Amino acid sequence: DKIVVGGWISDNQKLGEPAGAVRAFDVRSGALVWAWDPGNAAVGKDPVNGNSYTLGTPNMWTHAAYDPALDTIYAPMGNAGTDYYNASRPKESLKYNAALVALDARTGKPKWAFQTTHHDLWDYDIPAQPALLDMKNDQGQMVPAVLVFTKRGQIFALDRRSGEPIAKVD
Repeated sequence: DKIVVGGWISDNQKLGEPAGAVRAFDVRSGALVWAWDPGNAAVGKDPVNGNSYTLGTPNMWTHAAYDPALDTIYAPMGNAGTDYYNASRPKESLKYNAALVALDARTGKPKWAFQTTHHDLWDYDIPAQPALLDMKNDQGQMVPAVLVFTKRGQIFALDRRSGEPIAKVD
């Protein structure tokens, strides 16, 4: 009963690119239900005290995936602007650069995040919608999985419930 949208920015144009807030709207009324601001955990809907969402934060520019059994949205995140320079990025949002973020579909609050590249300077954000499936872990048990595909050709297999890797990650 929600439409969840990310945002698109024009990379490398300036510091303080538009905010990367992910928002959910009611499909019937169009009203904003919740917003997740990667730079400010206090924001749950509209920006606090009439301010804007945190500028220059990672954005979700591709498609999310939804798991109705866990009521979770898997948001593949880009990077905070600008590329090739990390010093001016909002500190509180750095853990969400090039990360898959599991959001509670009711509230928009993060359940967990898995970063595919730490301190990403090279724009290695997640370019594709995650795939949801069940697969065996290293112990041979079937687990609910989410596959994350990167610009580097890597595929990460994570447990949808916790974000823990299903197979070893070096």
